[in-house]
Amino acid sequence: MEGKVTLNIPIHWQQRPFFHGTKLTCRVGEEERIPFYHEICLENGLQYGFPWNDEESINKFFLQWNNAEKEISSCFKKRDRKNAGPLMVNQIGYFIEALFWGNGKPVRNLIALKQELANLEIKPVNLEERLEYLIDQPDLYISFVQLKELASEYKKKILKHYALQKTNKK
Repeated sequence: MEGKVTLNIPIHWQQRPFFHGTKLTCRVGEEERIPFYHEICLENGLQYGFPWNDEESINKFFLQWNNAEKEISSCFKKRDRKNAGPLMVNQIGYFIEALFWGNGKPVRNLIALKQELANLEIKPVNLEERLEYLIDQPDLYISFVQLKELASEYKKKILKHYALQKTNKK
């Protein structure tokens, strides 16, 4: 029998489309499939690693994004918004994590996300408005196109940032 993990979702994390209640339950071993899992563990007083201090976490995001992008694209080619929607919500969540982690910090608040995003140094242009659109309408094809563009822009910026960091260390 597999174990389960249940965590409390603080009020400032109870933001649709990501979380719809006050509890998060998942099977042990499937934690990595849940956006914001590390941050919610931190909020619950658990230490589940600190991926916001690790360049490898950003590389993992882009690897999983490449696979997810194909799956979401396939859904939209079939005009299957019902299945594309949940995939998009997860990828938007992962993208938000990657934005914060690339800036060396965890996501702290989904309710005041726009204000939190404004304080990030490394981010795509007009991020707050573009991301707000994605969160409001994650199951639209145009949202998928926008997420692809945001991911591409962010990848260029974060890779440039890491390259400059390595150059400055020499």
